[in-house]
Amino acid sequence: MGTRGRRPGPIAGLPGYLVLLALLLLWLFQELRPGPPPPAPSGTGQAEAYFMPQDGEKAKARLLSLMEGAKEGLLAAFYEFRDLEIARGLLQAHRRGVEVRIYGESDHRQDFRRYLVAASLGQAQEPPRVPRALLRERVRPTSPGCEEIAGIPVCYDER
Repeated sequence: MGTRGRRPGPIAGLPGYLVLLALLLLWLFQELRPGPPPPAPSGTGQAEAYFMPQDGEKAKARLLSLMEGAKEGLLAAFYEFRDLEIARGLLQAHRRGVEVRIYGESDHRQDFRRYLVAASLGQAQEPPRVPRALLRERVRPTSPGCEEIAGIPVCYDER
């Protein structure tokens, strides 16, 4: 048995390394290049950021002014809902004919009911106290996960 030398394959040696280097450079280019710019937001509004608790009053004042200025529609999403002033602002917008829709976390369903009904009754004390009979009277289920509270549709995230 003699020793036979290995024959180089068709892409062995320097040409093979050059192909691997080219592939590596192409992959690096794809990974490191900046992505496309984010799409421009539709409409004329701009994003605003408020940090709690230090910007709490400023954020609340801005939110109330946006509610007062709403003309056609008002979409509001809250994780927790425990503020009579904001509840009054939403109800006032609804009474002006603005289409108000609220989205919230299902764990805080009772707070949404209590604060919106209390605001519709004109209560000013925190936390509001609403008799169960009035809650039953002013809360109406509309579909699974949604209800109407004091005339405003509220849908909950059930996840």
